[in-house]
Amino acid sequence: MGYIAAADPSSKTPRVFMNPTDLTIALEQLKFIPLRPDGTPFIVNFLVDEGGYLLDGAPLNVWFDGAWYEGQQEVGRKYWGSNGVPLPSQSILSLPVVPMPQAVAETYQAFKSAQGGGLLSNPVLLLAAAAAGLWLLSGAGKGSRTLKDDDY
Repeated sequence: MGYIAAADPSSKTPRVFMNPTDLTIALEQLKFIPLRPDGTPFIVNFLVDEGGYLLDGAPLNVWFDGAWYEGQQEVGRKYWGSNGVPLPSQSILSLPVVPMPQAVAETYQAFKSAQGGGLLSNPVLLLAAAAAGLWLLSGAGKGSRTLKDDDY
């Protein structure tokens, strides 16, 4: 299992995150800046259509678990190179592809249903959508956010 270092935006002090949930909270609530192993900031995109963060074009599960879930690269191809979403490096793209865990698939399905079915007022589905954002690649669009080096 991998880890990601991220810097506090005020103090610039890095902290190590061992799972996507904690990193997502730090990104969303504390505005932490994830760092590559060489200390430079990742390009971060939050992509609302599918509910997740990308670091240098790859979803968090790729960075933490060293594998893509089935279907993630196909979705990514639609967005890489547009709206500030970079194409992941060849070494990242060549990581293994594994089946999506059942719990993640169910959460993702609930998120997609909530998006398309006007069910966002359902708190259970909103919670499921938030959880999906921790794991899944998403589509770029109007709601994407990209952090640049000068944000650091």
